[in-house]
Parts: sequence; C-alpha cells; structure tokens
Amino acid sequence: MKFSLTLLEPVYEAIGAHVTKTPDAEVAGFVFAKTSRSKYETRYIGREFRPVAEANVIRQSETEIALTSEAYCPALQYADETKQSFWFFHSHPKDALEFSPRDNAEEPKLFRTAFVRAPNPLGHGSLVLPRFGLPFGRVWLPDGSVAPLERVRVIGSRLIFADAISIEQPAIPHFFDRQVRAFGPDIQRLLGRLNVGVVGCGGTGSAVCEQLLRLGVGKLGVYDGGRFEDSNVNRVYGSTIHDEGIPKVEIIERLAKSLGLPTVLRTFDNYIYHEETALTLREHDLIFGCTDDEVGRSILNQVALRYAIPVFDVGVKIDSDDHIIRSVTGRVTALYPGTACLFCRGRISPKRVAEQSRAFFTPEESEALRREGYADELDVPNPAVIPFTSAIASSAVAELLHRLTGFMGNDRRTTEVIYRFDQTEIGRNSVASAPECQCANRKIWGAGDGRNYLGMLWGK
Repeated sequence: MKFSLTLLEPVYEAIGAHVTKTPDAEVAGFVFAKTSRSKYETRYIGREFRPVAEANVIRQSETEIALTSEAYCPALQYADETKQSFWFFHSHPKDALEFSPRDNAEEPKLFRTAFVRAPNPLGHGSLVLPRFGLPFGRVWLPDGSVAPLERVRVIGSRLIFADAISIEQPAIPHFFDRQVRAFGPDIQRLLGRLNVGVVGCGGTGSAVCEQLLRLGVGKLGVYDGGRFEDSNVNRVYGSTIHDEGIPKVEIIERLAKSLGLPTVLRTFDNYIYHEETALTLREHDLIFGCTDDEVGRSILNQVALRYAIPVFDVGVKIDSDDHIIRSVTGRVTALYPGTACLFCRGRISPKRVAEQSRAFFTPEESEALRREGYADELDVPNPAVIPFTSAIASSAVAELLHRLTGFMGNDRRTTEVIYRFDQTEIGRNSVASAPECQCANRKIWGAGDGRNYLGMLWGK
C-alpha cells in the first residue's frame, strides 16, 4: 500500500505564507485531511491549514520549535469532530531533507496521543516544508508503525508532485533526448512517475494517448467501453479500416505495443458509468476527459471536485449546414477544486445527463419517453475532422506541460481555453463558480470517500 498527500493550492499557499512570515525560525501548524483508499494507495487530501498560535510557542529558532501541549488539543478535537486525518506541519532549514533526531524522538509521543483523541483507521501524518524546498512527510498508523509518504501533490493553477525518491536517479532513455533538451531531466523523470487516466479513446482521446505515450508518462489508464466503427478511421490514431467491431481500447493497446516505449498501459473495456470501473479513477494523478457523453463528463466533474484529481476536459464542435462549415470550436477546460465546473459553464446540463443515463441503463423507458416527446434525440453522429480533434488533444497535453513547468508564464491562470478555428481566434477565461452550484461548496472540495461514491446513486 502506497501513501500520498494531496494539498489543495490554497492550503499550500497558506503554509508557504506562514513559513515566509517568520523567515529566521521554524514555524508549525496543522493540516486536516479527508481520505481515499483504493486498491493500491491511501490518499490524504489536505483541505485546511491552521498555524499554531504564537501564545502556544515556547521557543523557536532556525533549527527548532517547541510548543505547549495545549497547542495540539484544539487541533486534535477538530480532527475528531470533522472525521479528518490530523497532520502536524513544521518547517525546516534550507536543504534539510529528512526528519531531525528531535522529530524522531517527539513524534511517537504526539501520535500516540493523536490516536487516543482522534481515532482514525487510515492514520495521521507529519509534514515538513524545508525553506525553498519541496514538502515531504510520513504517515503514522494506528498500530504505531510508520510509513513513508511517497508523494505530495499540490493541485491548482500549477501542479507540483514532490516524490520520495532515491538519491541515485534512473537513467533517461535516449529517445527522450529532444524533450530533455526542452524541459530538462527532472521533468522527464516526473513524467515517468505520473499515473494518467484518459477517458474515451476516439478522435481526441486516441491523440492524447499517442502523445502521452511518446512523452513517456509512467502509467496510462485508458477507459472506453465502445466498439470501433470504421467511419471513425478518419480521426482515431492507431486505427485501420479492418478494425470494425473491435474494442476501442484494443486499438490503444496495439498502438502502445507498436511504439515499444516504457509506459505501463492499463485498459478498461468498460464505461465509467459503472461504479466498479469509476472507482479506479481515484488511482490517477490526473485525468484527460475525452468523452462526448454528458454522463461521463458529469462523473469526471465529481472526481475532480471530490478527490482533487485535476481533469482536462476536451471537446470539439463543428457546426456544418448542408456541407458548409459555419463554425469550428474546440476547448480545453481544467477542472479542480476552486474552478467553475462543467455545469456552471453550461458545458453539460442536468437534463441531458439524466436522459443519457436513462438511455444507457433503461433503454426501453428512454425510447418510450422520446416517442412521447419528453426526451431529446440521443446519439446523433456529429461531424468530426482530424485536424481539429488533434489540435485540441495537443492543446490539452500542452496545458498539462504548462502546469508542470510554467512555460507559458507565471501569470497565466486560465482555466479554459477556447479555439475558434474558423476565426483563427483563441479565447481564455477563468470564470467563477455559480454561487448555487455544488462546486462552490468548499465542504465538497477534496471530500474523498463517502457513503456513496462521488455522492451519486449508481446504476447496475
């Protein structure tokens, strides 16, 4: 079982501000995290940060901070009341990249108390932020054992993945040399450690998969329960006119095998409408949403919101009348807690989600409603042309690279990019959440596992 901590960007910024406020001494505070446990990983999702009150600081220096016992009591009580994991945070001097002997001596006593006052079967943790460095930490489990925190993620306008890695870095395969020349070896190694999901492997999804494979991502999970139709060969990468009727994910498997690159591929010949399949979405560091259906998009919307797993949702629309193109529009929308969701933006609607869900799980009922005029026509083939789908796929992957590297500039905090191909125009926006929308409800941000996965009732 691996352990990781995901921090919402406002939480990480609050921690950083607390550290820089007292530049010549260690500081401390508390992070409160919801949890998620999948087959391979336990994630803690840090949603709140509280600095230690100055009145509870006994002494502090550049290499030490000592607190009163009263400093911990309110924090442990709050963790218990809100059913959250308790994390003790403190800063370290520059370049101090491991726990100090004092930490090792004091923390066992602290966390024995923590499990008495705030029992949590998934554990509590300790987080350290060195000055001018990346965070690291460890997990304390109920039986008194300690596990390394293998990854700390920061999710927001920029994406940070701080991993507990060995001093001796693996060699980078020579065929990534041109990318290393662009972004450097650290980014290439980071790409090799990422676990990325792609939902839908049609025109945009297959292009995203091909680019992620060639970028050298470490793990790639591809989801699509559809069968290939030869009318899609004009835009699906890796497909041929002989693939009629085969699972779409098999085309991606064949493509990956033909490339021979080191990415570990996992395919799901199923739709994420099914809970068992949708549960595996929690295993990814980030996801590309390349599905045309609004049910799938609504599920990804919730994954981004409740698990702080960023989703890059893509779409292309060609408005053609009597074989004359009136407009071609594509978009890349970044979803994570604190951004406007797809419902807010009008990209999906509750009505269409309900109709598509009904058509999938109870087709007879859906058809009856359609005949009676209570439901819209579904699954009408839309125009699709490879230059446009490929351009949007490339834009989505470039968006990921920007959020890892900042190559578009630190001031760029756009959450949606809109391409109007027929007008040679690119628009950007960062609209706020609608006040009445659930994505504006901070209680849901990073809420993790609950009684009903994603707060939804699942069909069978």
